Amino acid sequence: MSSVSDDIRAAISLQQADRLPEAEAALREVLARAPQCADAHHLLGVLSQQCGRTQAAIERIRRAIRLSPNTPTYHHNLSLVWSAAQRPNEAVAAAEEAVHLRPQDAPLVDNLGHMLIEAGRPDEAAGALKRAAELDPTSAKIHNNLGVAYYEMGRLDEAIRQSRKAIELSPHYAKAHNSLGLPLQEQGDVEGAIATYRRAVQLDPDYSDAQFNLTLAHLLQGDFGRGWRDYALRTERRGQVRRKHPWPTWDGASLKGKTVLVFGEQGVGDEVMFASCLGEVVQQADHCAARVIVECDRRLAELVRRSFPKVTVYPRRKLSDLTWLAELERIDVCIAIGSLPMFLRRSLESFPRHDGYLTPDAQRCRFWKKRFDQLGPGPKIGISWRGGAQTVSANRRSTDLALWQEILATEGVCFVNLQAGDVTAPLEAVQRQLGVRVHTWPNINGQDDLDSLAAQIASLDLVISAQNTNVHLAGAVGVSTWVALPLAYDWRWMLQRSDSPWYPSVRLFRQTRAGRWHDVFERLRIALQQHVSHTTYDAAPLDR
Repeated sequence: MSSVSDDIRAAISLQQADRLPEAEAALREVLARAPQCADAHHLLGVLSQQCGRTQAAIERIRRAIRLSPNTPTYHHNLSLVWSAAQRPNEAVAAAEEAVHLRPQDAPLVDNLGHMLIEAGRPDEAAGALKRAAELDPTSAKIHNNLGVAYYEMGRLDEAIRQSRKAIELSPHYAKAHNSLGLPLQEQGDVEGAIATYRRAVQLDPDYSDAQFNLTLAHLLQGDFGRGWRDYALRTERRGQVRRKHPWPTWDGASLKGKTVLVFGEQGVGDEVMFASCLGEVVQQADHCAARVIVECDRRLAELVRRSFPKVTVYPRRKLSDLTWLAELERIDVCIAIGSLPMFLRRSLESFPRHDGYLTPDAQRCRFWKKRFDQLGPGPKIGISWRGGAQTVSANRRSTDLALWQEILATEGVCFVNLQAGDVTAPLEAVQRQLGVRVHTWPNINGQDDLDSLAAQIASLDLVISAQNTNVHLAGAVGVSTWVALPLAYDWRWMLQRSDSPWYPSVRLFRQTRAGRWHDVFERLRIALQQHVSHTTYDAAPLDR
């Protein structure tokens, strides 16, 4: 009879040969003979993860750790499973335990750095990865991860340096080429970024992140033909919810006599922006006796229903929730709302001029107009200074309220807070330091009550904001809006433009150098002074 060790080695050989069911059966036989064999539990966990059974993998590897708590490999693989389950904090804790048990192991320290990046802790990640690079200075993977950490921290020159070091060590390492493109693009070298993304795709044709980054770079340049063609790759990236429906995807052909489902995706700002295409879909449906059904974020449902009264609207609570589809009698074709521009926005000329395509509630607008009039004379200007829920996005799009001091000191202006979340402390600081009150209403939850937020925005004279949902709502209801933008971070605003084809009422104030906001706010200050001096405001009631 073979030993347990021999049987485990045989199971590993089966696993390496991709004969996973046989490997699993062999390990179960081992456990039938030796139920306390930690290695067998651990390997069963690894196999479970390979087969997509994440919870079973976690339970098995945890059992192995209980049996043998000082085995670094077990903690390391548990961190990988937690990462696949999108539980970054648990992944960090497991990786930390592995490093604690074997602190001089460069791959384990590198993995900890990677998990810290995923957990949104790039400063700590950089510290771990610098230590990993000291342990193994020849590892392209470690240098690439360090470059990613620097990129997330906004240290673009160092990110570029580390990515290039990784490429020098391993010229065919596709991930390093992709990582290099991101800071190059953000510094304004979009052509250089495109070259690196293309190289990454050449090296790994199935590398969806690099393909998608290339797509976004084309959209950033205004190359809509190539950009929209591959925009569907957004669902191929790790962590993205892929929404599968049983109906054919609409290919832009005639909708005559058909029912089309347009379903939402991504963030609220994206749904608002892409809703600019709905009017044309409805118009086409009207011409050929078709029916349009729109599924959108529940917070947008009333706005969409009011704005497109011929559309049947279903509010969505979670992207993964498809139970509401049982209520539908018939669907002929479907399409993600973010795929509509592939047919309707093929060039700059195809973007319609508009004064707003979302209709806020008239009664709420009257309420807010009256409330704003009570603040006194002068323009009523809404402000928000932070944007983005994700770590990197938030850092790039957000500004420090200290940069707004000269804007807030502009005489003859009533400022209204549009920033979501608890901002009591910074607004109180502004009032103490400048004697300026930024009016806020704590009973308004701009994150959840978007219909009221849209009415509030529509009742203002001007919005000045970092890039966030407020900008999309303001542009969609046709309010004059000034946006403080990074140099070349987000494809939605393209390059070197002071206007937006998506929103004619929006004016862009873009960085001239990546990461530098002072010039942006100086231009905003001058523009606001000119705006106030050349514009007369009265308290006439809003007619909607």
